[in-house]
Amino acid sequence: MKTNFFKIIDLPKYLLLIFLATTISCCNKDDDNPPPDPVDQLPPTTQTGARTFGCLLDGEVFLPGNTPNNLDCVYQYVNGGYYFALQSNRRKNGIDLEGIALGTNRLEIYEGGTFLLKENMPGNALGIYI
Repeated sequence: MKTNFFKIIDLPKYLLLIFLATTISCCNKDDDNPPPDPVDQLPPTTQTGARTFGCLLDGEVFLPGNTPNNLDCVYQYVNGGYYFALQSNRRKNGIDLEGIALGTNRLEIYEGGTFLLKENMPGNALGIYI
């Protein structure tokens, strides 16, 4: 006696069972624990010369490390203009060197200011990723 499998199991119930099994198998326990906010991974703000630095680079945390002299920063008034320079680097994947440089050329910086990173010319700020 030849019987058809789909006659024994009701086709709509069978499809519903496949759908539920597929949906449940796609669940991820980590969905309940979203990744931490990248801003929370940055070092705390200080004004004590603690030699800390961190920034978001395309939404990902950049922290210096794994290289000698991985952070250097200076802000000074020279020949009638303010100059700011910050360079930071780290080893990416333990091999490649990755770095960020920020600076101003005859441009005073101030708290809460917004500075467009353009080019190294008087009155401008600049930014470089290497």
